[in-house]
Amino acid sequence: MDFNFENELAGQIALVTGGTKGTGKAIADRLSKAGATVIITARNKPEEQTNPIHSITADLSKPEGTQHVVDDLLGRFGHLAILVNNMGGSETPCGGFAVLSDQDWESAIKPTCLLLCGWTVAFCPA
Repeated sequence: MDFNFENELAGQIALVTGGTKGTGKAIADRLSKAGATVIITARNKPEEQTNPIHSITADLSKPEGTQHVVDDLLGRFGHLAILVNNMGGSETPCGGFAVLSDQDWESAIKPTCLLLCGWTVAFCPA
């Protein structure tokens, strides 16, 4: 059986937050192979820019970073069809639940969960 998904997503605009490394990069690469126009975001420019993937550098934990991405993406591409909320990561201490404070939980949950709602709303059609 041949699973050829080449150009399955041709003409679709996809945004992958946290798309410069790891899981986000793998998702962005797969979307691109399927024919989507892919935009990735991260706090820092990607070490290697893989064509035809576009990048927007912004700190998405801040409202102005989110707005910058929304404005830039819609200004260049006009719409968004696929949103992959992959941003996140954690700088919490090692040692499991026993060493995590309430502040550790809040600093991990806010960017990885609460801000995702804002992203979804920002790109919902009016």
